[in-house]
Amino acid sequence: MVILISVAALLPLKDFEKMILITSVLLVLQVEMLDTAEENVVNSISLEHHLFPKRTKKTDSTLVLLCF
Repeated sequence: MVILISVAALLPLKDFEKMILITSVLLVLQVEMLDTAEENVVNSISLEHHLFPKRTKKTDSTLVLLCF
């Protein structure tokens, strides 16, 4: 992530374009953090097998993929 932000800052782009690149990297990081937090909450609620947590984790993974 640090490398991507550094490259975006060094590229010969307009300031607005650099801001878009950096913001997109930070958005993916935020979604990953939310995904991890939600997985931890779901895992801590119960160790029993339920369908809902599995669907929730798949939805979170899809959201992270869409952010790319």
